[in-house]
Parts: sequence; structure tokens; C-alpha cells
Amino acid sequence: MLVGTAVDYRVRAYFRRHIHKTNAVMHGLTFLCNLKEFERPYIDPERNTNIEAIGDGWYWEEFEVTENPWYWRRRRRVAERLLSSFGNFVAKVKPERRRLAPEAEERFCRYCILFAYLDFIGRSPYGNSAVERMVLLGSPKVGNMLRAVDANIVADVVALSTKFYEQQSGAIKKFKKVAIGGILEGSGDIGGADFDLIVDGCLMELKTTLQPKITTAHLRQLVGYWLLDYHDAWRLRSASITLVRHGHTQHFDVYRDLVGSNSEISAVRSEFRRVIQGTAKLERASITPGELRCTQPGQRTLQR
Repeated sequence: MLVGTAVDYRVRAYFRRHIHKTNAVMHGLTFLCNLKEFERPYIDPERNTNIEAIGDGWYWEEFEVTENPWYWRRRRRVAERLLSSFGNFVAKVKPERRRLAPEAEERFCRYCILFAYLDFIGRSPYGNSAVERMVLLGSPKVGNMLRAVDANIVADVVALSTKFYEQQSGAIKKFKKVAIGGILEGSGDIGGADFDLIVDGCLMELKTTLQPKITTAHLRQLVGYWLLDYHDAWRLRSASITLVRHGHTQHFDVYRDLVGSNSEISAVRSEFRRVIQGTAKLERASITPGELRCTQPGQRTLQR
């Protein structure tokens, strides 16, 4: 999944360089900059657990604490340095519409992997390993961060970026209008949804799956994007799915291949919107006050 998200960011840069200016990346940076320290369970090697019973049904959880270099009060300006470094880099290499030299391509992909981690944090800051990874990678020296990214992941992203360019060089060189990582009118109704690319009116979805297969779930995703564009703001008339690893792109006419006749498109979207928003209201109404309480990971507590 990390590779797939990093490839999404890298591919977008063939069309527009400021790929880091997404809500997910900015939310991820905001979270990191407000996190004073990172706590994770300390696993005792003898007991293979961080939980110790202390009697009468009570137990103690032990954690180890890592200082977070991104924390804004430490004044290391890690986030600002990362964004400034990337901005200077893309201004120099000008990644739109062209293939980069090997050294520049590798460096670019390292940035994209960092943005992928930030994307994960921005979408779901708790319960994934991205926060820990970025805390460990964080450094006021951006070069150190980039060099510390896993070399195997970098090689995979570089290879997939190259494959995409070789297959889509025509579109990359000749496109007239593009939107990257945008949201749809109904995105908020389903908890968030953003598309990869819309190039000259074609919704492009990228997949880095190992299996050379377009699934029903992939097609439903395209239909879902179309339905969430309630008032046809993006005027989606064609779509494509690219299996990046396998060098294959399948094109679709939205009406003919995915949603059927366009004679009543507003009615179809209106009904979908009514059902989705009605379902969301029911789900909110079913939540009890107790279910709204949450505990942040790493909180030291005595529990029974």
C-alpha cells in the first residue's frame, strides 16, 4: 500500500509539480508537528508483553518514549525544511511532461515515499506504523531523511514510475488540462474520497497490484467517484484503470461501460445522494455517548 500511494504522488508530478499540496499531506504534517513524543509498548523479552499484573485484577502497561523531532516547540523546523527542500528540488528539475535523469528520479521517489507516509498519517493518524516511521526518519537535515528511506521501496517506486512514463508518454507530453488528488462534492458523505488524476476529462485510476487483473471492486470505485460528483462539476465522461506493474491501461466510456444511459443521470445521482446521506444520519444517531470516548495510543494507565 505504501508503494501504491508513493507511485500515485510520483505519477501526479508528470502533470503538475506541487504534489505535496494535498489535504492528507498537510494534515499529516500538522499531526506530526503537534505530537510531542511517540510512545509504543515496551515488550519485556522474558514475558513477551508490555502488560504486568499487579494483583487484585489490576495490571500495569509499560511504554517506551521516543522524542519527536517534528514537534514544533523543538524549533528544528523539520516540516518547513522538508517542504522547502522539495520546492527547491522541483523548481530545478521541472518534472512535468518529461522523464528525469536517474539520480533525480530516485531522489524524487524518495520524497514521494515520505509524502506517502504523511498521507497515511493525515487520513488515519492512530493505529498505523507511519507515525513511528516518520518520527524515526525525522531530521532537520532533509538529505538524511531521504537517504534513510528503505532502498527496496525506492527501487520499486522508481521502476513503476518508469513503466508509467513509457506507457503514458503521449498523454504526459500532450495533456491540456489536469486535476490531481481532488475531492468530489459528496466526498464528505462517505468520510472522504479523492481521485488520483483527471486528465483532459478522463478519470485516471492507478493500481500497483501484483495480480494483472481489473476487479469488480475497481470498477465500482470508478462508478462511486462518478456518483459522488453530484452536480457534474468535473464532467466525467471517460475513465481508465492503469495496472502500472503490468503496463496495461483499460479505457471506459462512463455511460456506455459503467453507468448505462445518460438520460437520467441527475436522478441517479440524486437517489444515490439521498441514500448515502440518509445512511450517514442513521449511523450518527446510533452512536451512544460512551462510544464517542477514545483513548490515544500510548496513554499510561492502570487498568482493570
